[in-house]
Amino acid sequence: MLAKHRLALDSKGMQVTSPHHPLIWQADRERTARILDNLISNAIAYGEDGGRLIIRLAQQRDWLTLDVANSGEPIAEADREHLFKAFYQGSARRKGPLKGSGIGLSIAADCARLQQGDLALAADTELPVCFRLTLPWVEPAADDNEASGPAGTLTHDARTTT
Repeated sequence: MLAKHRLALDSKGMQVTSPHHPLIWQADRERTARILDNLISNAIAYGEDGGRLIIRLAQQRDWLTLDVANSGEPIAEADREHLFKAFYQGSARRKGPLKGSGIGLSIAADCARLQQGDLALAADTELPVCFRLTLPWVEPAADDNEASGPAGTLTHDARTTT
């Protein structure tokens, strides 16, 4: 997913830090990719030029926790309770020529819930904005054509870049 956003990250001069070890996780590939795509693109759009993007992974028993945190303006207190509502656009505006519709975080949160997971704004000691995705382990389906979508293995092996 970071490779997809490499041009925008380089253009913005953002330093990316992500785990150096692979973590294999069974989850819905399409829904999880949609969540990560939204979180990374938001970090780029709302983060500061020359800022930082940190991705953290942790596994606790049958749960995966994935944080996407970035430097920049903190999310206003008044916006926090509305962030995941469809079409809500907070007081902060995207930087650059493209403007958002306010639907991305709503869809991302729905994708997490459809996997019995959660997407939330989290407190972070290092950076002012941090979204936390938690997903349960999904047993591989005997039939990949189930209504819930195909499960895939999330493998992460990225490095710190500037």
